Amino acid sequence: MKFGKQLKILKNSTSNTIKIYFIVGSLVILISFLVFTNLLSKDIQRDVSVVPDLYAQFIGLPDNVNLENFLTDYFMTEIIPSIDYPIIFCDSLQVPFSWENINVEMRNFESLEQTDKDKLNKLVKRLKNRGSYTLLYQNRRKDNLIGYVYFGETRSMKQLRYMPYVASIFVVIFISVGAFALGYMRRNEKNQLWIGLAKETAHQFGTPTSSLVGWLSIMRSRLENRSDPEESRELLEYIDHIETDVNRLQNVASRFGKVGSTIKLQNTFLDEIIEETATYFQSRVPQGNNKINIYYFSEIHGVVLKVDKDLIKWTLENLIKNAIDAMTGKGGKIIITSMVKEENVMIRISDEGKGIARNMFQRVFLAGVTTKERGWGLGLSLAKRIIEEYHQGKIRIVQSELKKGTTFEILLPIKDQKA
Repeated sequence: MKFGKQLKILKNSTSNTIKIYFIVGSLVILISFLVFTNLLSKDIQRDVSVVPDLYAQFIGLPDNVNLENFLTDYFMTEIIPSIDYPIIFCDSLQVPFSWENINVEMRNFESLEQTDKDKLNKLVKRLKNRGSYTLLYQNRRKDNLIGYVYFGETRSMKQLRYMPYVASIFVVIFISVGAFALGYMRRNEKNQLWIGLAKETAHQFGTPTSSLVGWLSIMRSRLENRSDPEESRELLEYIDHIETDVNRLQNVASRFGKVGSTIKLQNTFLDEIIEETATYFQSRVPQGNNKINIYYFSEIHGVVLKVDKDLIKWTLENLIKNAIDAMTGKGGKIIITSMVKEENVMIRISDEGKGIARNMFQRVFLAGVTTKERGWGLGLSLAKRIIEEYHQGKIRIVQSELKKGTTFEILLPIKDQKA
């Protein structure tokens, strides 16, 4: 299957997943609110049914029934037990003498503990400030106040009041989770793009480099049989250089093949990797008027770390190549230093190139971002992944100044490493 077809399938899968999430999620929220409003309407219907029920009871009364006694009995036996909200009866001095649905034992107010008295008085004050009370008059005479009835909110009233806030929270959570999932899937899709590209590159490298190795072997065997040993020796030296670069191409293919794969870290002398990489580039940097010199100063001789040798070399090569590119046409020095700092090996690579603007310090590690006129902007992104995801280290720009140079820093943990 071609890489482009794989990517198309991945994009379609992402799109379908997001569509399913929003369709199913919207249906779940809609059904939930329909169920909730249905239950709420039943509670409200139950609350308001008290009045028609009382009216029905009143219509069916015989003419000789004492209406006042009937209302009192009905209120105490039918209404009070059915309510689900706090209610407090107070005398004309606003001293409670009866209450329901409050976590205070029902008995004479004066015999209560002070904490229970304070609890009732605070609730009375709060309900009064809210206007949740009714005045009781004797024989409907406005000048003969005999008490107060303070009442709280019914459960349905509370649910109705909080419903817009709950709905808003659900919608915000739903959209936030959807946005996070979409972002995560987009990032994963982008990662799969780079991984697929890397593996395809490794595959494409494999065939021509294998062929080159074969042709070089044939050339070497024929040159060794020629009559002019001096000419053969010179050509064999060229072949040695070509073989070195072909081997590096094979290593590059191997590195790309490791992207997105599980790697095995092995005990390695880090100092040797850095020195080997610096030496390789020193023989290939510009000479003459724009000469570039690479210096390596080490304080980690004999230090062993568990790393993937190829991936660490790849990271160093990316940083050194960036330094060389930044100094092209100018020349100067690239200084590499290594030392043990606390529980890490610290590697710094400094150049005297064009520098990087401060607002780019973080962005240069993003895939596709580059300060060069040409390039894909993958080098530093891959370096960050190699250091931070595969080796649990850190990579950053320590300092940079335009037209003066840049210093990159790598920290590799040495905790629990065994020599």
